[in-house]
Amino acid sequence: MFFCLSGKNENKCPLAGSSSIFYLCCSGIILIYPFSLIKLPMELIHFSSGTSTVEQAMAQLKIARSDIVKSILLFAGDKPVLCILQGDRSIDFQKVRALTNESNVRMATPAEVLANTGFPVGAVTPLSSLPLVFLDSPVAEREKVYAGGGTKETLMLVSVREILSSSHPKVHPISRPK
Repeated sequence: MFFCLSGKNENKCPLAGSSSIFYLCCSGIILIYPFSLIKLPMELIHFSSGTSTVEQAMAQLKIARSDIVKSILLFAGDKPVLCILQGDRSIDFQKVRALTNESNVRMATPAEVLANTGFPVGAVTPLSSLPLVFLDSPVAEREKVYAGGGTKETLMLVSVREILSSSHPKVHPISRPK
């Protein structure tokens, strides 16, 4: 099952509108519902200006850097890897190399982020259908976090429990202090 949080995701479902959610069923049928009819497991917060960086999100919400998570797409060889970590931390590439058993680990380009997640850089959500997702162990200890909400003007407040059940991440220490 895949769900869209934004109309910016036309490459995944050209039928879904800007305020709709859709489910791709195993039978190949696409069901589209307006957001207003769906009880989402998160709160979407829309802003008139950008929230695509941790600094912008902190300013908008007046919260600590550690209350925000970043969803960063890497490539380990030719495989996409989504890494979810707190806003006050950086990816430790050595740890990711060890976990993936791949020496060539790099940041995805903006085009690769859009192609693999359906979202632009700065709007990637932690709710992912990618086959390999790492959740940094400090994030797993939190109850709720703010994260990318699908557009550069949207954040979501989501429980870590929902991230764990939706994305099925492997929980490991993958970060280092900034």
